[in-house]
Amino acid sequence: MRVVLLLALLIVAGLGLLLLRPPGGPPPAAPTVAGEPVARAPRPAAAPRPGTPLHVTLVEPPVAGYGEARPGEADAALAPLVGRTGVRWDPGLGRAARELAAFYAAEGALAQSDVLAFFLDAAGVSAWGVRQAIVATTEQGDAAIADAVATHLRAESGPWLVGVGEAFRLGDGPGRIIAVLLARPTHTLTPIGRHHAAGRPIRLSGRLLPGHTDPELVVQGPDERFVDVPVRVQGDRFEATVPADEPGTVVAELIAVGAAGPTPLTQLTFHVDEPVPDHLETVWPAADPAADPAGHAARLLNADRERFGLPPLARDARLDAIAQAHCADMQASGFVGHRSPTTGLPADRLAAADYAAAASGENVAYNKSLADAEAGLMRSLGHRRNLLSTDFTHVGLGATRDAEQWYVTQLFATPRPIIDDPAEARATLLARLGAAREEAGAGRLRRQARLERVAQAEADRERPTPQHALDAAGALRLSGKVSAWVGRMGLLGQFVPEGGLLADEFGQVGIGIRQDEATGELRIVILLAR
Repeated sequence: MRVVLLLALLIVAGLGLLLLRPPGGPPPAAPTVAGEPVARAPRPAAAPRPGTPLHVTLVEPPVAGYGEARPGEADAALAPLVGRTGVRWDPGLGRAARELAAFYAAEGALAQSDVLAFFLDAAGVSAWGVRQAIVATTEQGDAAIADAVATHLRAESGPWLVGVGEAFRLGDGPGRIIAVLLARPTHTLTPIGRHHAAGRPIRLSGRLLPGHTDPELVVQGPDERFVDVPVRVQGDRFEATVPADEPGTVVAELIAVGAAGPTPLTQLTFHVDEPVPDHLETVWPAADPAADPAGHAARLLNADRERFGLPPLARDARLDAIAQAHCADMQASGFVGHRSPTTGLPADRLAAADYAAAASGENVAYNKSLADAEAGLMRSLGHRRNLLSTDFTHVGLGATRDAEQWYVTQLFATPRPIIDDPAEARATLLARLGAAREEAGAGRLRRQARLERVAQAEADRERPTPQHALDAAGALRLSGKVSAWVGRMGLLGQFVPEGGLLADEFGQVGIGIRQDEATGELRIVILLAR
């Protein structure tokens, strides 16, 4: 008797427990791990209940760093059984798979995203988009291992990283649990510790594999603020310095451009002056509703925003339609990402629908449940930043399901507002400029009618430039220095005064503003004079 459960995850998290047996033959009376006896896992008493507490403790101690898992007895026994062109055994994935097998044996359920991520971190795995599969079977012998890997790979070609673990549970029914973890290699990481001392920057380095370019690094420290950290690139090598100034948890997500657009390559969790955890406290995810999956996904999203004191995002029917079409496209075309072979990038999809957005963003996920998709997106820094952004006012949700999992698209936007009153808009810009100058210690500005006429004339041009504005201001024969600033943006709130706009030598100002009728974009021209 054989039961196969498959799950593919693009947003990952984790949890674990482990049992293994020597190669060939039935399981021993007392399974061992690294030579130590381990009790068999009992059959779960009942199915997990959504929203109830879940406590997970590792069977093997967590590794000291990412990329530092070393092959052990289990790897030596199981690695030869997964031989296939383009597939390479990874000891870290093997370690996480052993935890996953034991978790399923104890709980009778696949690991949700935060549990899987916990297992992967504990095993020092830096891969992203890890797939998990569980096979519950009565079959004995090595063929069951090879079959489990082959079933999970299906017809997909390599390269793949793979790890396999086993556990055995007591009771009736299939008692042999085989866990398979698969990941696409996207990078190599220089081994790096998970525990660090406060005040010492964390040096992160590695190499991008072919097909990935333009790496970016997002970091969130104990204060939960997002910081974009510069990445130094030389050829396919990358280096970055992650700040670790205060005790607590520091999370760093490396993103690069791949075939499907911007894609997370790895997310690393560092513990600064705190122990590396060996257990996880979480809850079982909520059950998916029978109807209105997109509405449920929207409620989950806004519940997360409410937890952080943010206002809910308004549903937008036009954004819903774009998001739902993208889910259907991903399912039909067999990809999960932002760049579609048929519709391009999110901005292209918005333009094709004649949706004028002052700001926009997109999250996509492929998970076993809608709650798990939301939890995984909240865990990933790049996606979390979109979810908790104050730049967006509206959202569209899409959700479609294949035989195994949900495709989810969250499309964020702020519609371009119509500037009905240029004088009011000009006053808003002046107030933001004045507040920034006061904070910088610069003097107050006085509006100058002649400067404002020149600035408005320049803003009315299709392509205003600072030099053209200065040339026009020269005709005013003003005494002293004149400076010009030109900007394009979708919202007045995106105006951030900096640089020469904060110079104390200027005392007069003229502001021009024009909204493009076709795109809704704002053209702003600011002239400063002594």
